[in-house]
Amino acid sequence: TQTSIKLNRSLAMNQLHTLPKIIIFLLTCSLALVNGSYPSEGDVRLVGGAGPFEGRVEYYNSGEWGSVCDDLWNITDAIVVCIQLGYPSAVAVSDRGAYGHAQGPIWLDGVTCNGSETRLSECNSSSKHDCSHFEDAGVVCSNDFLLRLVNSEQILNQGQNVSEGRLEVYHGGVWGTVCDDGWSFQDAQVACRELGFSGAFEFTTGDLFGQGVGTIWMDQVSCRGYEPSISQCSFPGWGIENCEHSQDVGVICVYPDITLAPVLPLRIAGGGSSGLLEISYNSTWGNVCADLFTLDDAQIACKQLGYVGALNLSSSQSTGSNPIWLHNVICRGLESGLSQCIHNPFGDDNCVNGEIVSVECSNDSQAVFSEFPIRLSGSDNAWEGRVEVFYDNTWGTVCDDAWDILDANVVCRELGYRAAYRATQLSNFGVATGPIWLNDVECVGSEDKLSDCSYDRLGLHSCGHEQDASVVCERKEVTLPVRLVGGAGTHEGRVEVLYDGTWGTVCDDSWNFLDAVVVCKQLGFSRAIAFLNFAAFGAGTADQPIWLDQVRCNGSEADLSQCTHNPIGSHDCLHREDASVVCSQDTPAVRLTGSANAWEGRVEIQVDGVWGAICDEEWTSADADVVCYQLGYSGAMSNEPAYEGEFGQGDGYVVQQNIICQGNETYLTDCSHEPFISIYNPSCNQVAVVCNNYELDVPVRLVGGDSSYSGRVEVYYSGLWGSVCDDDWSQPDARVVCNMLGYSSSGAQAVSLAEFGEGIGPIWLDNVQCNGNEKELADCVHAGFSQNDCLHLEDAGVICLTSVVEHNVGVTIGIVLSCLILLLIVTVVVVVALVLLLTRVKRSAGQSIVCCAQGCQSKFQSIKSERVYFWLCQCFN
Repeated sequence: TQTSIKLNRSLAMNQLHTLPKIIIFLLTCSLALVNGSYPSEGDVRLVGGAGPFEGRVEYYNSGEWGSVCDDLWNITDAIVVCIQLGYPSAVAVSDRGAYGHAQGPIWLDGVTCNGSETRLSECNSSSKHDCSHFEDAGVVCSNDFLLRLVNSEQILNQGQNVSEGRLEVYHGGVWGTVCDDGWSFQDAQVACRELGFSGAFEFTTGDLFGQGVGTIWMDQVSCRGYEPSISQCSFPGWGIENCEHSQDVGVICVYPDITLAPVLPLRIAGGGSSGLLEISYNSTWGNVCADLFTLDDAQIACKQLGYVGALNLSSSQSTGSNPIWLHNVICRGLESGLSQCIHNPFGDDNCVNGEIVSVECSNDSQAVFSEFPIRLSGSDNAWEGRVEVFYDNTWGTVCDDAWDILDANVVCRELGYRAAYRATQLSNFGVATGPIWLNDVECVGSEDKLSDCSYDRLGLHSCGHEQDASVVCERKEVTLPVRLVGGAGTHEGRVEVLYDGTWGTVCDDSWNFLDAVVVCKQLGFSRAIAFLNFAAFGAGTADQPIWLDQVRCNGSEADLSQCTHNPIGSHDCLHREDASVVCSQDTPAVRLTGSANAWEGRVEIQVDGVWGAICDEEWTSADADVVCYQLGYSGAMSNEPAYEGEFGQGDGYVVQQNIICQGNETYLTDCSHEPFISIYNPSCNQVAVVCNNYELDVPVRLVGGDSSYSGRVEVYYSGLWGSVCDDDWSQPDARVVCNMLGYSSSGAQAVSLAEFGEGIGPIWLDNVQCNGNEKELADCVHAGFSQNDCLHLEDAGVICLTSVVEHNVGVTIGIVLSCLILLLIVTVVVVVALVLLLTRVKRSAGQSIVCCAQGCQSKFQSIKSERVYFWLCQCFN
C-alpha cells in the first residue's frame, strides 16, 4: 500500500509538471490554426490600422514579433514592406507611433532600402537601437487602388512632370477609366490632390485626352471636395456603369510647386522684341489665345525670352495657319516660363474670338509697366504712415510734390479704409532709405489703385527722403458682411462678402484656418472646423466679382474686413479658386452682457442668428464653469452661480433650457440639454456668471485625461482653444504647464503622440522649449502662434502631481496592493493544486487496497470496469 501511494504521488506530480507545457503547446497549435501558418524569420505584418493595408510595421525575429524604429524610415522602406505583403506599392509612411505603441522588442533600426528588395530583411538595418516605442514606424499600402494620368495611350503621371490627362484608376489588378456622368470640379480636386498636386485647374469630359480601353471602373462619382481619395467619394460601386469610353474623364492639375512644371520654348514670330507670341508643343510652333491673357502674363513671356518685361500687349485674328496651343492662360508672377502658368489643355480649340496674342518686350526697366502693391510705414497704427510702393523687388517711397487729399483718398481706399483724413508731407512719419519710386502723383480721386493715377515714370524724380509723402486714413474700415453659399447648411459653403451693393467671392491665395476662424466668428458660430480651397462648394458665377485676395487674419479680428488683404477687387484669381469654410453647427456662440467687465455678465447664446439669454431654474456652478471655460477663463469665480437677472434682463429673446453640466465639458453644448430654441419670454429668470478674472496672456487647460491633473495640453488664443505639437516637448515644458494650473512642478511628466486623444481645431504652438521657470507657456521659446508642421496625432500632454507626498503615498499604496493581490493569487493556486493532488492520491490508495483484498480474479474484474486504476492493482502481482 505504501509503495502504491508513493507511486501515485510521483505520477501525479509528473502530470502537474507536464501541464504547463501541454497548455503552451495547445495554445501554439491554436494560434497556428488561426493564422493559417507559423510566421517565419523576417516576416512582416501591419498592426493597429483601419484595415490590413495599413498599420504599425512589426518584424518577426527569434520567435517573437517586434516593431521597427522610425529612424531613417521613408517611403522606399514602406514600398518594400508593402511589396512583401503582396500590395503593389505604398502610398504613405508614418512615424512616431502613429498606429499605436507596440509591446516587446524593437528589432530593427536605421532601415535603409534601395527599393529593389522584396523583403524587409534584405534591406540594410541595425539590430541595435536607441529608440522607444514612441518611434514605431508604420506604412499605408496602396490597398489595390491607384491613380494615373494618360494621354494618347502614353502614361504621363509616372514619375514625369506632367499634370494633365485622362484619369485612370487601378482596381482589382486592372487599370480602367472613369465615366463623366456627374463628374465635377470637386471630383477633379480630390483626384489631383491624390495624385500629389495642390488641386485642379480644370476637369474635362468626353474623351478630350483620348479614349481608354477595357474596364470603366467608376461612374456617377460625387465628391464633397475634401476627401483624401476619390475611392472615398460616393459612387454606385466598382464597375457599375452605363457608359462608353467616349465619356472618359480627364483632369488638369495644378502643381504644388510651379517650378516642377516643364518650360516649353517660346519665340516672337519674325524675330525682334515685338510680334506674335508662339510656343512649341510636340515639336510644332503654335499661337497663344488672347482670352484672359493680360499684361501680367506677357511679363512672364518676355522674361522667359530674356527681356526685363513687357511694354505692351495686343491681339489679332488668327489666320488658321498655326495651331492655337495655349488658351485661358493665368500666371501668378513666379513662373519661369509661360507653360508653367495655369492654362487649358494644349490644343484646346475653344478660343472664343479666334484672337491670338502679340507682345512688345523691353529691356528698359523704367519703361516696363507694373501694378505695384502699397503699404504704410513709420507708425504703430495701421491706418497712418509713410506711403511706400513695391517695385523691382524693393519697397520705395513717394515724393510729396503735388501730393494732396485726392491722392491720399485713393491710397486709403486701396488699403481698405473709407477715405483719407489727412494728406501729410515733409516726411511726417520719418525719413526712409532706399529708392523714391513715384513723383508728381496726380489722382482725380475716383481711381481704385494708386497705380491708376498719373505720375512721372517710375524712379524719375528730383526729391530727397525729407519729402516723403504720408497719409492718415479714417480709422473706420469698410465693413464687409459675410455669407456662406453652396453648402449643406448655413454653417458651410463658399465665402462671399458684400461690397458696393454686390456679393462677391474670396480668392483662396493664402487662405488658412485663422481666416476661417474669423468668418465663422463673424457669422455667430463659435468655432471653425475646416478651411477649403479650389471652390470646394462650387465656383461663383462668371459675372460675380472676386472682392478679396491674399487675406491674412490672426484669428482675433471681429470680421473679415479687419484682416490684412489686397485692396478690395484687386486679385489675380478665377472663381475656381474661391475660398470656403466649414463652421461648427452644433456649438452656438456664447457671450456675457450687462456688465462693464468682460469676465462677468448675463449669459447669452446665439441660435439661428438671434442672441438670447438662458432661462434655467436649476443653473449650477458646474454650468457656470463650462460657460467660463468656453470663453477662455479658468472657471467660475464663485461656487454659487450668479442668477435671477443679476446683470439685468435682455431684450426678451431667451433660450429656455434645462442644461446639466458635469463641469469638465469644453463647450456648453457638450452638456446634457434639449435642442436650443429661441423664443420670446421677457419674464423668465435669466442666468449669469462671474468668471475667474485672473486672465493669463495665454491660458492653458488639460483635456482628455482621467483626472484634473492630466490630459492633452490646450492653450487659449485668438478666441479659440488649440493644442500644442509635441516637437521638442519635454519635462521643463510640462513643469511650466503644471505650475500654471496650480499643481506641483516636481515630477511633472511630458507625454506626446496624442496620449490623451487628438484635439480639433488649430494647433497653436510648436517647438516649445522652456527652461522650467517661466510663468506661462507662451513665455517659452516657440515657433510662433499657428506656425507648425504637425498633425493632431502629435498633440502634447502632461501628467502633473497634485503634491509630492500624495504621489509618493499613491505609488507606495499601489505597489503594496499589487504585491498582496499577486500573493493571494499564488496562494489560491497552490492550495487548489494540493487539494486535487491529495484527493486523487487518497482515492487511488483506497481502490488499491480493495482490489488486493479481493484477490487476483476480483482485481482483473475491477481493472475492466475501472481501467484508470490498472497500474495500481498490477503492482501487487
